[in-house]
Amino acid sequence: SIISTLGEDVGSVAGIEQLGIKMNASIDEVLDTNKPDVIVDFTNPAVIYENAKKMLSAGIHVVIGTTGLTAEQRDELDTIGRSNQANCLVAPNFSLGAVMMMKVSAELAPYFPNVEIIE
Repeated sequence: SIISTLGEDVGSVAGIEQLGIKMNASIDEVLDTNKPDVIVDFTNPAVIYENAKKMLSAGIHVVIGTTGLTAEQRDELDTIGRSNQANCLVAPNFSLGAVMMMKVSAELAPYFPNVEIIE
């Protein structure tokens, strides 16, 4: 479980070489110990808004692949990001959208002579 890996190196948890970044229980712990350029967040919709505000306020670019943000929340994240020179890409249902895009691209590819689909 994720809880049992807290404090371990994320590389070891992922089965690759150690990266010098520890598994943390909260975004606050991440921001206290690291300064990433970008965070890709697929967390629970109940926490994504508050997490994103913290990340953007710290000047970290954010990619959100979780549903559940309202238009007002997205607008506020845009304002926070702009004031901290941090970008925010909200792509809800990211994996579903990626699969749909690959399927549509495969269907359309025969109609375009110079198209290559790269996953």
